[in-house]
Amino acid sequence: MSICAESIIIPAIPNIIQSYNLELNDSAWIIGVFIISGAIMTPVSSQISVIFGKINTLTILMILCSIGNIVGIVGQDYNSLIISRALQGVGLSIIPIGLAIMADLFPKDKIAIGQGLLRTITAFGGVVGLIVGGYLIHYFGWKSTFFVITPIPIIFIILIWIFIPQDSSKKEKIEIINRLRPKRLVLYQVQTVLYYF
Repeated sequence: MSICAESIIIPAIPNIIQSYNLELNDSAWIIGVFIISGAIMTPVSSQISVIFGKINTLTILMILCSIGNIVGIVGQDYNSLIISRALQGVGLSIIPIGLAIMADLFPKDKIAIGQGLLRTITAFGGVVGLIVGGYLIHYFGWKSTFFVITPIPIIFIILIWIFIPQDSSKKEKIEIINRLRPKRLVLYQVQTVLYYF
């Protein structure tokens, strides 16, 4: 979902430049803010999921993605588009939580297969985003990309709450400040940025 949201708007960049009368270097933020948001939120959300549970954290992240899509639909200027993309970028931090949930649910000998499948689906989402995005933009305009991806997080939230059991492990009673140590966060953020590039 998150990689599809990243790539679906790429074919629209020339149209967005024309719609908002942007310079070419301004358009770099349409993709850049998405990746930066994901890079910042990945270590933060991973730590939060330890405290509040993976399913709860995943739900909140998907709600933020949905809000980002809605902002993209109703927004009328470049600033609202950038806010929308930043909220969509939060979706990149779903990936490590999804891998952790998979490690909890799958038998030990099947974890590698499950995680490999998740990575394959993620890469496939990027390709689908480019193809679908090009078609939508050509026939319905670039705002249609936001309409198409808006229901996806909502559907995922429903499926997760129906089919994935709540975190059964005993939650550690730890202060949030201790969990979100600045040095650890900086290290995670550097690793995440290197991963996405």
